Amino acid sequence: MTAGWAEKTMAMLDVVIRLVAVNLLFIGGVLLGLVVAGIMPATTAACAVVVRSGRDHGVFHTFTSVYRREFVRANVTGLPLGIAAVLVAFNAVTIPGIVGPIGAALLVFTIAAALVTIAVFAIVVTLLVRYDDRPMAVLRYGLLLALTSPLMSVAIVATVVAAAAIGMIAPVLLPLVGLSVPLMFACRVVDARLARIDAGHPAATTP
Repeated sequence: MTAGWAEKTMAMLDVVIRLVAVNLLFIGGVLLGLVVAGIMPATTAACAVVVRSGRDHGVFHTFTSVYRREFVRANVTGLPLGIAAVLVAFNAVTIPGIVGPIGAALLVFTIAAALVTIAVFAIVVTLLVRYDDRPMAVLRYGLLLALTSPLMSVAIVATVVAAAAIGMIAPVLLPLVGLSVPLMFACRVVDARLARIDAGHPAATTP
């Protein structure tokens, strides 16, 4: 019984250490890409680690190899998502000054666009890990999957919202597991959905 408890404790510590490592590698990857060009490849590489658990090649090796390999494709794929995020942010700033039905309609549209963008983002980075398709094909499939799998999209958004709320309550957790924990849940939800849709495809390619 004591041995079993010790094994469970060590397993939990291993998970925590991996999540912290992923978070630190993500921050480093974003900075390496001068922030703007680092977000997509760093998120894709982090997703690869949490989906594969980093056991086959190690966390560092998996992250760095995927980061290098997917740097260009991830940035090209993420460009429309970045534009959408900027437009959503712009609307969020300007809409409070618009009153009446137009302002209400724009608010609803902006919220819907933000939720879809979050869902598509998580789906796209998982697709980048799983498949070698061209950026436009990944984007089209990501949008289609987000719209046709509402429960999955809701789960992704709920995970991000919960992580943001926890981050506001305990900001000290942000540099440690602020990205890795929600990304782990989101990517695994998407990967599980893709595994059901495309059962004959390997779960991920080897870096």
